[in-house]
Amino acid sequence: MLSETGFNWELEQRQYVGQYGHSYNRLWAGGWPSFKQGLSWWNTWLCWLTRNAPTECNIDAQHTLHACVHNPTTPPYVTETTSDALPGYPTTWSLGGYRNQWFYNFDAWGTYYYPNAPTINVPGLIVDGRYETSFSVFNSTSWNDGIGNRDWRIGPFGACFKVWADVGGDPVTTDLNTGWVLSTQAGVAGEKVVSLPAGYGTIYFPIIKRDIGAYPNGDQFTLNLFATDGSGLQGRWGNFFLNEMPDSQTFSNYDPDGNDGGGFTPVTQSIYSAMVYPFVYYSSVPRQVRVQIWRGIAGPRIYFGRPVVLPQACSWFITQ
Repeated sequence: MLSETGFNWELEQRQYVGQYGHSYNRLWAGGWPSFKQGLSWWNTWLCWLTRNAPTECNIDAQHTLHACVHNPTTPPYVTETTSDALPGYPTTWSLGGYRNQWFYNFDAWGTYYYPNAPTINVPGLIVDGRYETSFSVFNSTSWNDGIGNRDWRIGPFGACFKVWADVGGDPVTTDLNTGWVLSTQAGVAGEKVVSLPAGYGTIYFPIIKRDIGAYPNGDQFTLNLFATDGSGLQGRWGNFFLNEMPDSQTFSNYDPDGNDGGGFTPVTQSIYSAMVYPFVYYSSVPRQVRVQIWRGIAGPRIYFGRPVVLPQACSWFITQ
């Protein structure tokens, strides 16, 4: 069993306030100063866990690889509370209406926005491009955690964990319905019919930068959307830039024990950057939609994974 490197968020990632209180200053981003940095680390690590670890750790077909999380019912995965407020101490994250969240309305087949959308706001973080200091959290989901039915809101780390748990182990293929597809050319990279629950939800798109080094600034993908009911309705939305995630890198002579004489031999390690991009939607009824990933220009290798739908609006981008 491999965990996410052991960060126990409840114990390790809080910043102490005074003698007795805690605050969640950067907890939602895994202790990193921005969602971009936190989600880059988190998705790249989960990509390695679910795709490369079996090979690199010599795990064969007689074994099963499990990825786990610590305290999965607390931030940065989910929350049932509305803030971290403690008597006498500053509140460093809270639930409220802080921004207008753009989404795709499949009832109208057009772009809309949700004014003053319910978000978790974390002012201890910094804005980094389109990665905000808040993320949308509508609506909540009721589920039984062994104590009783309670209402929970998912966070970015929880959403990404679900995505990699579902698709990380998929094979490389030419069909987005069954696995990861490789893209190097402009045009259609892949397409898949997804089932959308009624209400607000999010379609998540996992991506891996398979080449080392910088990608062109204009390298982006958008989404072509098609009805499957014979109506002929269609739309196009999204501008997801590949430079909104860090580049893959190779680290030469990397020494795991920091050259402290522990006996490890320095190695050369390539780290392939991964990210999950969110696409918020609304539909008054359950429906199926054909989603087509369109890459704008030819460029270095990108792997696109199967899109995963979750029945909550959890997006770290305001615009898409």
